[in-house]
Amino acid sequence: MRPPLRKWCRRSADDGFLNAQQSLGNTLGITPGQAGKLIDAGRALAPLDPPAAQADRDSKGAAIGSELPRAPRYPHIAQAIRSASIGADAASLLTRTLDSIARSYAEKSQSARGAEDADRFSPLRREDADLAQEFKDLERRLVEKAQSLGLSEFRRVCERERAWRFPKELAAKERLHRDSRTLFFHEDPEGMTVMTARMDAASAAPIRAYIDAQTRWAFQQRRSAQDGGEGFDDPRSAGQIRIDALTSLAQHGLGCTSSKSGIKTTVVIRINVRDLEDDLALGECDRISGPITVGTLRTMAVDAGILPLILGGKSLPLDVGLAERLYTPAQRLALVERDGGCSWCHAPPSFCEAHHISWWKRDGGRTDLKNGVLLCTSCYHRVHRDGWKVEVVNGEVLFTTPGSSESRLGGRAHLELTSSTT
Repeated sequence: MRPPLRKWCRRSADDGFLNAQQSLGNTLGITPGQAGKLIDAGRALAPLDPPAAQADRDSKGAAIGSELPRAPRYPHIAQAIRSASIGADAASLLTRTLDSIARSYAEKSQSARGAEDADRFSPLRREDADLAQEFKDLERRLVEKAQSLGLSEFRRVCERERAWRFPKELAAKERLHRDSRTLFFHEDPEGMTVMTARMDAASAAPIRAYIDAQTRWAFQQRRSAQDGGEGFDDPRSAGQIRIDALTSLAQHGLGCTSSKSGIKTTVVIRINVRDLEDDLALGECDRISGPITVGTLRTMAVDAGILPLILGGKSLPLDVGLAERLYTPAQRLALVERDGGCSWCHAPPSFCEAHHISWWKRDGGRTDLKNGVLLCTSCYHRVHRDGWKVEVVNGEVLFTTPGSSESRLGGRAHLELTSSTT
């Protein structure tokens, strides 16, 4: 019989392995990375000593009162694992996220009761009852999100939760990323040039904005041609379009006077007006999935191609009504702020169009935010083909699929742990 998962850490050195991941991976025939995720899940299931057992030890150091019920470290994660509601990847991400966030609760605990050792915070400590309940509620809400989101979307939720609690660490990571940015070329055995780049957020945002816009424009031309419009049937794959866009960008920098398609691209960054002078406050960029410190956003805003959206400040008129069919640039920015991209699948804003929920011509739908939603082409056709119900309530988008009696949040609200609507 194999030993419990938590014992692999002690066995690995004796067996000649560098760490527990290698030992467990060798035994189960999986990669060390996969083994690490199983170990993370095991830590969520591992019980914590009850308060009495933490305080009382016999002469040999064994816990007294071990016969008392021993709850898992993270009971909501444990229940989700046992019910097969989440897999090892999500369980590992959950455990690492909560382990990290627990430090912020430890700091609150230390501040509240003057503890000398902030690391002693535990969800089971009676002295920290209020904080412990808050921490358990956070665990529950994260588990619920893990069950309703894909892994990549849920990773964004976890990154945001960590970033808002530890802005100093995010700022340090941004400095490290800035110092670590790199780009190099080499030729593969077939003579093809291979370009490898690692970019910080400020460097990646304008490049992604330009290439995404060129790719979207090319696919619009293809769809227009297929529908009998004035576009042209572009046979290139998405990857080919991207490399051609990057090439045209370089050619433009070498002396060309206009981009290949003639379209303009904007990178939008969002900063709360009260946080403009706080380098450790956080904001967002529509080309980057996670939060960014205001210090980095302020640096990006120096570029004329970056448009800062100051939340809480003055804005352009956003309601046009029936006078115009197409949404204005100001309205689109407002929809991007609300929806974050495709309101259903969270594709980037550059892949999306602003669509009328009630059609402008057929239904007399108004060109305003309550009747608008950002959707990528695939989701737009799915919504209208299958007859989904889409509505905006309290500034949040709700989708109701055919045959369902329950609505699902869309847009940014779908990635939030709390919502004003549900």
